Amino acid sequence: MFYLAPHPKLDRPRRGSPLMFRVPWIEKYLSRVRPWHVVAIWGPFTLYMLYRASEHLGALAIAGWAALGVLSWTLLEYLLHRWVFHFEPDPSSSIPA
Repeated sequence: MFYLAPHPKLDRPRRGSPLMFRVPWIEKYLSRVRPWHVVAIWGPFTLYMLYRASEHLGALAIAGWAALGVLSWTLLEYLLHRWVFHFEPDPSSSIPA
């Protein structure tokens, strides 16, 4: 969809950040996130949601839901990284063109 950049197999890591996309503006504006971007976008949202939750739940329930959310997100992130992002199709199963 965004013309993913090819990556050769390397015998050792290279310095720097690899290109993810062939389209320069996508690479520049959509593939890099700085820590302050995350805080600026998700900080106010998180504070608002905590405020809304405090109207209906106690501190212990909010902490429990937050812990469950962190655990769920960590598990999802691991599974996606392990099984989706590093997926390599079996060469013998490809259909000849």
